[in-house]
Amino acid sequence: MAAWFLKAFFKHANDLNVPVETNLAFAEGFLAEELHSPTPASGVKEIDSELPGLTWLVEPKQSSIVEHFTYTLAHKSHKKDLRSATVQAFAHLVWGHSNRTLIFADLQGTRALVGQKDGMILFDPMPHMKTGDSGIGDFGIQGIKSFFHDHVCGDVCLRLQLDKSAPLSLKSQEDQDDDDESDGGGQPEEIMDLDVEILNTT
Repeated sequence: MAAWFLKAFFKHANDLNVPVETNLAFAEGFLAEELHSPTPASGVKEIDSELPGLTWLVEPKQSSIVEHFTYTLAHKSHKKDLRSATVQAFAHLVWGHSNRTLIFADLQGTRALVGQKDGMILFDPMPHMKTGDSGIGDFGIQGIKSFFHDHVCGDVCLRLQLDKSAPLSLKSQEDQDDDDESDGGGQPEEIMDLDVEILNTT
């Protein structure tokens, strides 16, 4: 899913002729089911033969040197290089491109060849969804609000016009428009109720 959004991000940047770090990719993973003798990492002592086995997301082995861009509930960027600005802008675009239902957190990567060039493989992103049901570590609205609190649009975000096209708010566009026309009554944020299908590219 993250790879699908990254492709959309690169297209958006290209359409607006905004330079970004293009030597980024998400690790390709696959699902593996463990049928017998569970590994200690699972915390499971035995697998019931009558039930499905343990399912793991398996990714290629990465370097032990990991560069963190965001964490699960912390998204502030302390770096000003193009790669960091690109990853931050990518995280912002996902909010808008998912119809304001999803934030990717815990963005991290290891240096590797991407398209035969020095780049970075991103892996193990953590989604925070409005529904809060994507899996362990999904903090739902709390996780989304942590991004709103920490994220500061840098040059890449601004040149991609994400501050305008993907405002960091839980309000619907109609609510936002009403606020702009009113004197501002300090109304609480209303959660949008959208039926949005996130494309699964696996």
